[in-house]
Amino acid sequence: MSRKERNRGSLSFTFIAAPAAGMLMALVAVVIISTMSIIKTAEQFAKMQGVPVVEKVVGHIDGDKFERLAARLDDTDPWAEETRLWMLDVAQSVGCAYLFTMCPSSGSTYRYVIDGSCDPSDTENYSPMGTEENISSWSDAPIDTMRSGELTSSGMVYQEGWGWTVSTYKAIKNSNGRNVGFVGCDFEISFIIEMIKKKIALIVSISAAIFVVFVVIILKLRSLMAQIRLSMRKEMKMGEELFVAAQNLVVSTRETAATSQDSSAAVKEIVATMEDSNVLSDNISKKIKGVSEVANSTSSDVVEGVLQIGHNLRQLHDIFDANQQTIDGIKKLGKKIESIWEIVTLINNVADQAKIIAFNAELEANTAGEAGRSFKIVANEIRRLSNGIIGGTREIKEKIGEIQQSSDSLIVASESSTEKIKTGYETANGLSEKFENIKKSAGITAASAADIASIIQQQAIASDQILIALREISAGVENFTTATDTISESAENIRRISEDLNNASHSVGKKSGS
Repeated sequence: MSRKERNRGSLSFTFIAAPAAGMLMALVAVVIISTMSIIKTAEQFAKMQGVPVVEKVVGHIDGDKFERLAARLDDTDPWAEETRLWMLDVAQSVGCAYLFTMCPSSGSTYRYVIDGSCDPSDTENYSPMGTEENISSWSDAPIDTMRSGELTSSGMVYQEGWGWTVSTYKAIKNSNGRNVGFVGCDFEISFIIEMIKKKIALIVSISAAIFVVFVVIILKLRSLMAQIRLSMRKEMKMGEELFVAAQNLVVSTRETAATSQDSSAAVKEIVATMEDSNVLSDNISKKIKGVSEVANSTSSDVVEGVLQIGHNLRQLHDIFDANQQTIDGIKKLGKKIESIWEIVTLINNVADQAKIIAFNAELEANTAGEAGRSFKIVANEIRRLSNGIIGGTREIKEKIGEIQQSSDSLIVASESSTEKIKTGYETANGLSEKFENIKKSAGITAASAADIASIIQQQAIASDQILIALREISAGVENFTTATDTISESAENIRRISEDLNNASHSVGKKSGS
């Protein structure tokens, strides 16, 4: 065997062995990626289970009571026992491995406060209140929770004595919002580690089997290649070179034909898109004109609205002045009523004095006997008149009191109306300013719509010119496609002829070798 043939054999072996090794590496990579995906899925699943658990526990625990319990560490506290039993019920219902609360002691050392993972009789897994532990090996998640107060997850972590777990933590806050501890929830995922180990063992077995099979295939192929090389002759070279050239020509012409067909289809699609774009531009132009007309109409309506609001403002101001004058008149009337009240009081006092004088006169008349009889009659009439006057003044006082109450109520109602009128005036004034802004916006919208309509018109003209050019390009591409198809058929004929020649050369080579 010549040196050239040995080199060719070495290259053939390399060409066969390289894909085998690549396939083997690809299988290993796929299984590794699948394993990592399983791990990520397990972590995400455990986190999805842990998040609602810790949020539920944090929502149940009173942060201030927890802070006092963490300071005293009184395991006889009824609230602590009640909370532990509640947490144990939650842990058993969701199936988590551990559910507990801790508070900081010093540095990365924390102490257990309430452990709801299991019953205290399970001394192997239960952590009594006040038990301290260095949590630096638990990942950064619990310390991050205490520092930021946010919910965190540890990912898959191996803890000595507990195995592989995924832990979720959330801070417990007191009424001042300070982080005083955290709730931890651990889900055990040791079964996933066992699954990964089984997958790795399966990978090794399959990889070994594939490698053995590929080694056998490579050896067989090497033997076959050696036999093929012995049957080759120099007279085949010309035929092979012609075949390769014809094959390349066929491939090239097919690619060219496919490219030209794709180009033709693409140009047709562009033409159709441009036609649709022109139709769309016309529709947009019509709608923009409609928008401009609506904006102008809106501007006119807003102007009328501003004028109407100004008229309403003037009316409200007139009503405000009239109402204020009414209040002033009622107040003046109240002062006059108070003056009448004083006069009535004076009359009442005079009547009382007259009654006293009449009483004294009657006494004097009785003393005078028959001579004072007429005087006694006059005194009686005076006293009766005084009583009538006192009764009349009493009714006058009652009426004056009713008038004063009505006057006060009317003043309160008028002042309330004045406040409402003032509020309405301010509201109408603010509405006037808003209408002015709407008026400006409507003017800007109308101007912008007109500018957009002009731009779209210019764009439509440019699109028509582009459409004409694209139609010409489409016709040229179709002609080029037809020519390319003809060349492809000719190249295929040349390839078949060269293949026949190559087969004939192989047949002659085999006969000469035998």
